[in-house]
Amino acid sequence: RAEGEADEMRISGYAAVFNQETDLGFFREQIAPGAFDSVLQNDVRLLLNHDGAPLARTTNETLTLSVDDEGLRYEAILSDTTQGRDLYKMIQRGDITQSSFAFTIEEQDVDKKANLRTITKVGRLLDVSPVTYPAYPQASVSARSEFAVEAEPLVEEPAVEEPKEEISEVRN
Repeated sequence: RAEGEADEMRISGYAAVFNQETDLGFFREQIAPGAFDSVLQNDVRLLLNHDGAPLARTTNETLTLSVDDEGLRYEAILSDTTQGRDLYKMIQRGDITQSSFAFTIEEQDVDKKANLRTITKVGRLLDVSPVTYPAYPQASVSARSEFAVEAEPLVEEPAVEEPKEEISEVRN
């Protein structure tokens, strides 16, 4: 354990899940595997309900992102602020158990017959957020045990490339 690590408030979860349909009212939506592959290097913030000051951020390595078979996974060390401590406690108690993400869409497939949009490529990933009301109920968050230790970070630092933006949306 590194010096000072015992005091860290660590959370982790899935901001997005693959191949899970959700009803957005006017249409249904799902996210295809590979949709986040080109945006893991974006300057992403962790916010509560997509709002307020950042509680972690990829550029200072307090927020790490990765993709696995389930979806877009994140791990964060929350800032030692009133909002950070409050969020950590709400996650520990189970008041907040789900997550979301804000993004732009670069590529999508639309099946008008099935009224289904499939996001195939995210243009830019803006934030990941523990939320009260998610668009995708399967997206999760949990507080990590103070004794859990990761051997290495979840993300490497690739070169930053600004993708084209088409559609900007918040998912929750």
